Amino acid sequence: MSGNTTPEENKTPGLSAASSAAAGKDVPPVDPGVTEVTMIDDADAPSSAPGMTEVTMVAGEKASARTETAAPDGGDGDEEKTVRLTRTPGSSHLGDHLQPGDRLDRYVIVRKLGQGGMGSVYLVRHETLGVFRAAKVLSGALYARGGEFVNRFIQEAKIACAISHPNIVNVLDVGEDAASGMCYIIMEYVDGGTVHNVLRSIKRFSEPHAIIIAGAVAEALQAAAAQKIVHRDIKPDNIMLTRRGEIKLADLGIAKNNEEDVQLTRSHVMMGTPAYLAPEQARDAHSVDVRADIYSLGATLYEMLTGAIPYPGKSTYDILAKLMSSPVPDPRTLAPNVSPQTAKLVMKMLAKEAKQRPATPADLLKDIRSLNILPPDLDPQQSIRELLEQSGSGKYSADAGTSVTGKPVSAWMTRRKPLLAAVGAAALVL
Repeated sequence: MSGNTTPEENKTPGLSAASSAAAGKDVPPVDPGVTEVTMIDDADAPSSAPGMTEVTMVAGEKASARTETAAPDGGDGDEEKTVRLTRTPGSSHLGDHLQPGDRLDRYVIVRKLGQGGMGSVYLVRHETLGVFRAAKVLSGALYARGGEFVNRFIQEAKIACAISHPNIVNVLDVGEDAASGMCYIIMEYVDGGTVHNVLRSIKRFSEPHAIIIAGAVAEALQAAAAQKIVHRDIKPDNIMLTRRGEIKLADLGIAKNNEEDVQLTRSHVMMGTPAYLAPEQARDAHSVDVRADIYSLGATLYEMLTGAIPYPGKSTYDILAKLMSSPVPDPRTLAPNVSPQTAKLVMKMLAKEAKQRPATPADLLKDIRSLNILPPDLDPQQSIRELLEQSGSGKYSADAGTSVTGKPVSAWMTRRKPLLAAVGAAALVL
């Protein structure tokens, strides 16, 4: 779940789900944008019966539980494995249903912005300062379970506070009210929605818009890498836009610090979002480094350019099977107008082997700048504001609080078309 959501997102709550790719057959279909996939082995789930892998799906009010048996592969004496799929029903807990006027310590609830697998996000106002913030409240069902879920939630605040960067959503406070059973994070309010929101209205971004966003996220990853932090869930829903034209990376809920023995990151546990997951992260989230984030950003860049995820499928199993076996897709197959150099970079970011991708965010930034897609007089903030306007996410007055220098993307592309036509004509003559 992203750190902030727009009111429109509240109509279609996010889903935090888990599915076992190892189960093979009859894996229930899930949204490829599912927030989280977690596989817990027997050693990590002592309450499970021997030979069972517990997979938890937090999906709101509609709950179901079933037991499935995966047929053995038939080779090398593989034994039959039973997989228990359970859904935790949505909670009637106060934290899931806060109303305008309710309070979180010094903050007054204004309205609910959205909901996801880990909980709900509210617009709140500081009672003394009068400033607006976003409050992310852990769901009552997860808070009641305690342990890993509460620790991961608090970990998100700690990790975010360790990074100070304009391209990362700023976390201001964290609190827990044991009496009411609420745990929450207070962060800056980002008012322009997410890249995922914009993709609903504009299926394919212009190449400059996509490069501007990818570059900003790469800057955020560089700041995180300086603190030895791997995000592990880069995707359009976690890239936020402000009405000022800023780009911010959100949701560090499953990030990890490479210098710490974080118990939330265990061997044989897969965390992330299937559609944007690096192959090595699908195998084991414990050992991934920043190159997994670079892969996920590559998958996001691919989607911004083509309007599709790299490996579409009807289920998590389908997506992961293609991730492991299908060739790296060329974005020009779906979007022929993408420049060859950008397509080459996207495919490099999506390389199956981590060692074949840019090694660090700094290397990625160097590759992005060498594309020569963005002219020197292009104002990134004005261009992102233009993108939001085109998507219907907002209309902004000329005196909006942001610097405007240079030309937005549309003006640059208008200038570029005659040049491209001339170059094409010259090529035909030659």
